[in-house]
Amino acid sequence: MRLASPSTARGNPILKALTVILKALTVTYREKTSYSRMLRCSAALRIMLFPRTIYQFNSMNLIEKLRHPTGDHDPLYFIDHRYYISKQFTLRQRIDVAMGHHKYELQAYNPDYVKQVYELEGILLWQRCFDDLKFHIVLAASADHRAEGDLTVILSVNNIRLSSISFCYLNTNIFGLKPNMTMMISRIQAHQTSDRERFDRHFKQNTPQLFCLNAVCGIAMANGFETMFAIKHDAQIHYEEHQSGFRNSYTELWEKFDAVEVNGHVYMLNVPLKLRPIELVNPAHRRRARARRRYWDDIFHSARQSMVKYRT
Repeated sequence: MRLASPSTARGNPILKALTVILKALTVTYREKTSYSRMLRCSAALRIMLFPRTIYQFNSMNLIEKLRHPTGDHDPLYFIDHRYYISKQFTLRQRIDVAMGHHKYELQAYNPDYVKQVYELEGILLWQRCFDDLKFHIVLAASADHRAEGDLTVILSVNNIRLSSISFCYLNTNIFGLKPNMTMMISRIQAHQTSDRERFDRHFKQNTPQLFCLNAVCGIAMANGFETMFAIKHDAQIHYEEHQSGFRNSYTELWEKFDAVEVNGHVYMLNVPLKLRPIELVNPAHRRRARARRRYWDDIFHSARQSMVKYRT
């Protein structure tokens, strides 16, 4: 990448911003293989088509904000990958979503939020201990796979991941709806580990994914969102690679909570989740249903309270 000369960049704020961005990318892509470096670099250079985005990116100091202490430092993650958030988003929409996400965080949260989420170990949303076992849910910046979602809610036991859900903040006008900020779930994953048995032993008739989902709902409520969006299975950015089970993990999960399909590639969920009335649950299963929901409620309210303190 050839950078603008210092004298030229100094007189033009957009060129100055572009110089900063390209300098950071030169370091980032140096670690890639030659072929990968060429592809990612070519894709990243598309940002030059959007001068306003260049200036906005630099003015929000995203180079430093996105410098994760352990993860891959890829500041143009929303443009140099094949997809970002949804396979259906155009390049212009991808840029709008990414910039909207960071702009919202800047306006909605205090500096402690950015430090805790992007630089440290994340915000503790909920925890429960059983003897030598510690279950906890945290909100953290996505260390890797950031194109699948800027932020990730992670459930762990003794620091071993059981499940995670990634999301971003976006404006609903991206789906042709009335402008309004909300959240969109773009990735849900159950991590394969023998420690899942520990979860099943202490949280019977429950799943790690639903613990994470209710934590995400708590975050949404802390932001005053009454609805949020979730990706449809065939719009998830890695659907072509791993089709088996995607419908069950995404679309069928959202439909269990009476989600409504919007715009052909997302579902709209209520916050809190719309649950079947307990009176309609089989009497033989009501006791277990109540026990499950008590944990969901506990996680929902704990996550909400944890996030409220970081709001501006």
